[in-house]
Amino acid sequence: MHALDIPLAARQFLGMINDVVFWPRLLIVDLQVTPEQVQTVFDQAVTTFVARYRSPS
Repeated sequence: MHALDIPLAARQFLGMINDVVFWPRLLIVDLQVTPEQVQTVFDQAVTTFVARYRSPS
């Protein structure tokens, strides 16, 4: 296994969140994003991130 590239991992995580939570709100003036939608995006990003980067058992 290759060494962990922490800056890359951070960018990947932020990319999963920014793509749905940040950029659309910045670019689409009237876009409504509910707290529940934000939570879902965050939860799914964490699940994906942990599946990729967790320590092997």
